[in-house]
Amino acid sequence: MSHYFIEDTTLAKDPKTIDFIVKNHKIMVVSDKGTFSKYRVDLGTRIFINTLIALPINGDILDLGCGNGIIGISIKKVFEDNVNVSFLDINPYCVELTKKSLKLNNLDGEVYQGDGLKDVEKKFNFILLNSPISAGKDVCYRLYDEANKKLNDDGKLLIVIRKDKGALSHKKYLETIFKNVELLEKEKGYFVIESWN
Repeated sequence: MSHYFIEDTTLAKDPKTIDFIVKNHKIMVVSDKGTFSKYRVDLGTRIFINTLIALPINGDILDLGCGNGIIGISIKKVFEDNVNVSFLDINPYCVELTKKSLKLNNLDGEVYQGDGLKDVEKKFNFILLNSPISAGKDVCYRLYDEANKKLNDDGKLLIVIRKDKGALSHKKYLETIFKNVELLEKEKGYFVIESWN
């Protein structure tokens, strides 16, 4: 079965540019079949970005499971020189799309392809994740564990997840691996959860 977190080479490529306004900044991303929410900005991503831009985000940021790069690119556009944003996705085509999206927005950033953070040497101030529920709970929990090990001392993991897709059980799991877990936002069935040690 095809999912956005693997590269389905059988899908015909049909890339399109999506425009999105974040805090008076025009964001453009290249998206395609085989990526999450392929031709629109889904509600969960909108809620997540709006929550993030209200925070004092700075330093080294990782857009984990970046897809077309929309979350990390939005953060870079809003916070500009205060952030250094990196991108990571398991899907090689998503890595390609993120690189195109960065170029479209005249931004730079490291873009990595890999399954989680086990091979990532760098540590981050913020790791941002739209939890890949379709990949299964085990994959999500592994990403939370790996993120915990790749945060700076004052670093934070922020996730967005739908309540009806297990947000409360994910929050409980996060409470077993982080010292602090806080529900930052609840909107239209989506939870934004912040975790830190």
